[in-house]
Amino acid sequence: MSAWMDWIRDVALNRIDTVERDLRAHPERSPLFDKAVRELHAALDETEAHPNAELTARDDLWMGYTAALALEMYLAGARDGGRVYHAFVTGELPGGAIAESCRAKRFRNGKEWIAMLGPTPEKLAWLRERYKPGARVKLMHMDDPYRPDLKAGTLGTVIAVDDIGTIHVAWDGGSSLGVVYGADACAVVDLEGGEALDGTDGT
Repeated sequence: MSAWMDWIRDVALNRIDTVERDLRAHPERSPLFDKAVRELHAALDETEAHPNAELTARDDLWMGYTAALALEMYLAGARDGGRVYHAFVTGELPGGAIAESCRAKRFRNGKEWIAMLGPTPEKLAWLRERYKPGARVKLMHMDDPYRPDLKAGTLGTVIAVDDIGTIHVAWDGGSSLGVVYGADACAVVDLEGGEALDGTDGT
């Protein structure tokens, strides 16, 4: 169990680092984060210009606290996501209006249901064989209104395919948002001709 938790924490820390780097590279996506970073840098510059052992120690404590909190929040989100996934798979959905909404969406929108369930083992093996790390891909479709920068035709390099079929891509524009199985679509690019060979269709 200890080894498992160590692995989970490594994944969480890596993901937090990826999100932070992405936000730093594209501050317009989160003005609140950008404002906090600029204020933090100003405070650190002030501390460096006027050294104060007590303030430095306090800054270190605060940074350690926020880092630990970010890690635990990510782990809590992962656990919550696992519970939701389990609820959908087993049919043990939450009660009340939320349950009715989930049931309606489950039968009304097949693609969202497929995305929630993830690929079959056979499909996952196919995805990993087709979208190997280093493969060049072209985005065909991404259902995310908050990421207008990721448009059809955007090129990137595959990082990995995770256990739920998400294709993690380092997009040429700097983003690392994954291609979600059953919801988004990308295609391997022929490096010689520049043509898309096939795409993920969530089936």
